[in-house]
Amino acid sequence: MRDYRWIPTVAGVILVLVLIVSVGWVLRNTFFSGELRTPPVYATPTPTPSGLELYRAETFWTTFALPALGEVNKTLPAIKAKCKGSLPAGCHDAIVATDAKMQQLITVINQGDVPACIATHVMRFKSDIEVMDGGLQIALNGYKAGDKDTISHGLAQFNEGALSVGPDAAFVSGDVKTLCH
Repeated sequence: MRDYRWIPTVAGVILVLVLIVSVGWVLRNTFFSGELRTPPVYATPTPTPSGLELYRAETFWTTFALPALGEVNKTLPAIKAKCKGSLPAGCHDAIVATDAKMQQLITVINQGDVPACIATHVMRFKSDIEVMDGGLQIALNGYKAGDKDTISHGLAQFNEGALSVGPDAAFVSGDVKTLCH
């Protein structure tokens, strides 16, 4: 006669193995699903060839931004000469002319290829320009409303912003020489 007492033990072992494999298969699918199996894609900075940052910085600053700033500077004598005392109509025309050049400068900065080595001071420079332009907008609104106090306030803001433009432009020029390789 044969002894079949070992069958429940073997069946139990097989059942436990099937259970372990099933749980392992479920955990494998849970932890290693298709989206988790693919390594995440990160933007990796690529080293720039020597001189590329310098070329980009010099091109942006000396070819585009500084000439646009020079165009703004050409309009400033008219504001200084015509925007005094009773604020005649010639002051309005001077503000409009300067504002047009300011808008061009802001566009050059916004659309320019600004490398990281000068970005910090370019943003400070841009904020100075935006303060000046905001002052011009206030003054133009003052002209529309016929309010000389608003015009004066706008021109004061314009002049206040102008005080920082020169130093911040000098910082950008210094960054081009020292930080861009």
